[in-house]
Amino acid sequence: MGSKAAKGGPSQALTPTQAGRYARNLAIPDRAIDIFPVTCQEMSKGRTNLEVLDAVMAAGAGIIQMREKNWKKKAIHDLALEFRKRTYGQQILLIISDHVDIALAVDADGVHLGQEDLPIAAHVGLDLV
Repeated sequence: MGSKAAKGGPSQALTPTQAGRYARNLAIPDRAIDIFPVTCQEMSKGRTNLEVLDAVMAAGAGIIQMREKNWKKKAIHDLALEFRKRTYGQQILLIISDHVDIALAVDADGVHLGQEDLPIAAHVGLDLV
């Protein structure tokens, strides 16, 4: 697998998914990320994750982390797909909590691995860690 060249862009060896991610990230403005919102429906005072996402997007956040610890994997995947649809091309990075497979499946920009998840060494070589 290739890597991003230091100054000239991606190397020739990027996969289509990596190339798409690289192209999307080029559109992210050169600005500091000063807020890092994390969604969790049970902590959102009656709002759905999508309502929170829409509010975060309207407020101008450049990144969002989707986190649902107690949901079934299929429900997390379905929500992640909708998050990706809404954030794609909108200059908002999407981070998925805990599930490298879901992050890869929806072409997320990154994954957050907590202390109870598989160690980073188990995911070496993936383009999200």
